Amino acid sequence: THSSDPTDTHIFIVEKGGRIKVVKNGVLLPTPYLDINTLVNTSSEMGLLGLAFDPEFATNGFYYVYFCGNALGDSSTPKASISRIVCFQQDPQNADGTLANSGAELLSFTQPDNNHNGGWIGFGPNDGYLYIATGDGGGGGDDDGGHHPTLGNGQSLETVLGKILRIDVNGAQPYTIPASNPFAPDKIIAEGEGEGESVTPLGEIWAYGLRNPWRCSFDSATGDFYMGDVGQGAREEINLQPTASIGGENYGWRLKEGDLCFNPTFSCDPGGLTDPIHDYPRTDGRSVTGGYVYRGTAIPSLQGRYIFGDYATAKIWSLDPSGAKGDIDLVNHTSDIGWSGSLTSFGEDSNGELLLCAFSWGSTSNVYRLIDISAEGEGEGEGEGEGVSEGEGEEKESGTPAICGPRDTALHSGSGDLALMLGLITLLVALGITSSKAKRQG
Repeated sequence: THSSDPTDTHIFIVEKGGRIKVVKNGVLLPTPYLDINTLVNTSSEMGLLGLAFDPEFATNGFYYVYFCGNALGDSSTPKASISRIVCFQQDPQNADGTLANSGAELLSFTQPDNNHNGGWIGFGPNDGYLYIATGDGGGGGDDDGGHHPTLGNGQSLETVLGKILRIDVNGAQPYTIPASNPFAPDKIIAEGEGEGESVTPLGEIWAYGLRNPWRCSFDSATGDFYMGDVGQGAREEINLQPTASIGGENYGWRLKEGDLCFNPTFSCDPGGLTDPIHDYPRTDGRSVTGGYVYRGTAIPSLQGRYIFGDYATAKIWSLDPSGAKGDIDLVNHTSDIGWSGSLTSFGEDSNGELLLCAFSWGSTSNVYRLIDISAEGEGEGEGEGEGVSEGEGEEKESGTPAICGPRDTALHSGSGDLALMLGLITLLVALGITSSKAKRQG
């Protein structure tokens, strides 16, 4: 990703093992921007999972991370199964590093299991609030230990799990709840299917009914909010929250999985659910990776289209989000890519151009940049990409996310081209995997 400073051309690469590295002027810097690997729990899907730069980063140097593990200063083992949102500050004397001892924890919550952690964080382009995507707590079916016994965590308003949270980090410390949040100030409401159970919803909740939101993004032009949500065993889905939303959307999990009933298996919609703008079956993919609405200039034919993919099959699609459901002009771009690996994450550079992370178990993993074939020309020749082979690790199960950002990796700069119908994918950096991770439910 890139920072919020419009003059900053750094590309920041998040590693699951607890490091953030910087590509500066096309070169990977040897010293990490941040190194908290002694705190981070990398079991299964846990790790350093999210990075967001304060809207005023250019003047205050603040940035925020989402990781699972121990509190600041605690390097003991075993690592805690606790998700943490922590603020750090860039070193004012070194734009390539973090100020020592600058960390301050804002929020933490326990994970019942080591999967479905969500982990994306980002600032709303219109309101300046910090949005946090959380998974339902893991296991399967949202009904294991640590899950709401009758509703599941996705539907319970008493837990931060299975939600989009929204907090104000510029008010009183560690944060305040925006007055415009749908459940702020906390309200007593009836929750449950006619059970009359009174609860106090958490004011941090902005939207709910999510299983494992894997990569979210704001449209930089409109402010619309997109969420890729990984399914249980039948459907993968893309959710859209328009910029005019006042929050409070219920995206359905565990009542529904995509457009299908899940629990209960029929008559599952009590009314008021927000359906995905697109969902697809397991015959098309097994683990959605949310992407971005393209707002760069390199590929005019993609302008305004939402680009997303599937981790397990490495498929990449685009759709027109302005169309009604069922009329989104879905285009499959996969057959012309000519790559191998798993599509773990998308990113944007400071010009709005797309970055793709391709993770390969047992070989080199890479970060690519999408460019226009008409501008660059086909058949320009391959570069001399360099990388390091994967080290020993657990066997990966189908559907497990290997985040190219967040994976325990050593990065090496390289170059090269891969043909794409819409353009070329040019190798930005090659990633040498030093440890593998498992597993992803669904």
